[in-house]
Amino acid sequence: MRTLDRGLEQLLTIDLRSLYALAHKIFEGKDIQQDYQKACRLFCVAALRGETRALYRLGLMNLHAHGRTRNRLRAFMWLNLAAGFGAAEAVLDVRRLDAELSHTQHEQAKNLSSAFLKAKECFVIAQRGEDGKAMNDIGEMFMHANGLEQDFDLAVAWFRSAIRQDYAEAYYNLGYATEHGRGVQQDLDVAIILYNQASDRGSVNAQYQLACLIERGAIARMRPGLAIGYYESAAEQGHLAAQLRAGEWFKFLDEPDHPAHTPDLSEQKRNDLTLGVATRKHTKNMMKAYVYYSMAAAQGDAGAECQVGLMAAQGQGIAQNFTLAAEWFLMAAKKGNAQAQFNLGFLYSHGQGVEEDLIEAYKWYKISDACGYVYAKDSMALLSRKMDEVDVEMAEWRGANFLHAFVKEQADENFIS
Repeated sequence: MRTLDRGLEQLLTIDLRSLYALAHKIFEGKDIQQDYQKACRLFCVAALRGETRALYRLGLMNLHAHGRTRNRLRAFMWLNLAAGFGAAEAVLDVRRLDAELSHTQHEQAKNLSSAFLKAKECFVIAQRGEDGKAMNDIGEMFMHANGLEQDFDLAVAWFRSAIRQDYAEAYYNLGYATEHGRGVQQDLDVAIILYNQASDRGSVNAQYQLACLIERGAIARMRPGLAIGYYESAAEQGHLAAQLRAGEWFKFLDEPDHPAHTPDLSEQKRNDLTLGVATRKHTKNMMKAYVYYSMAAAQGDAGAECQVGLMAAQGQGIAQNFTLAAEWFLMAAKKGNAQAQFNLGFLYSHGQGVEEDLIEAYKWYKISDACGYVYAKDSMALLSRKMDEVDVEMAEWRGANFLHAFVKEQADENFIS
């Protein structure tokens, strides 16, 4: 059954030439109120429907800051697409922009173009009004400006269409839009209803969002301690943020001020719950924390890798294993985690899990200090007293080389992502 929103239905059934003409008329403000946002919306739909001139117009809007901040990358993306589809008028603009952009910016523009082509393929399916996933995906692309111009109103229309197909993630996306007032009136109560509907249909994003709302007391009559059930459900289905929160939750569950505990506990009960780290090393909670942090670490999260290393080093939730700790710290350290860099320096300075190497220890302390870890500078100063001048110089050189390569890599990723 075709379930498109009525407004979308009109945009998809109007003659393409008439749609483009209307967009151009609104853009120019001829015999009608000028509205760049509405013109952009119509140009986007026309572009998805195959109108090459719309690609060119979107490029010019970004190039000349019509109703938006000037964006050379998006301008190049749209104009290059237009030229590729035969718009001769776009060629000169493409050549001029081509000379202005760096190699990394060209790569980013290339990624944007690929995202649009994927959106176009998805749109072909979505416009039939029978595929909830495709409709939801197009909505997300408009919501997050992924290959398309950002348009909250269109995103919401696609989400509502997908909901008519009972697609779980569309309930979540509409809930998120409603919670934050994007394309729809802000209303937390309605958002919670939508999150619950999405959660009942298996949306891990909705389960995580509900857990966050419960934990901060935004859902009436639900104690913060009830959040963990949602965190665990989402975590076990691969939700990274839920895995991290579940790990943190269980690691500190025995603390008296943890949100799982009711605020009206008696003083005696609170004292019973106050356990030292040594007595908490192998509790069920600590072992569960290790499991959830390990799930997140397996997904490459640097913070989780550092936490798994810490728990292995301290014997929390797992038998103490400095060699394993060093391996996890190294993975996190290479990704820029300052605490892991410091901990790796500590292991090298004491020969725990690795062979004692003061040069490597000093190197990692230096890197950790450069990344903002407050305890690294003092440790570096203390360690330097045990080293001769040549060794300190070598450690400084190694640290500087790592930082130079790391900063360059991060800069490239920020351009391309």
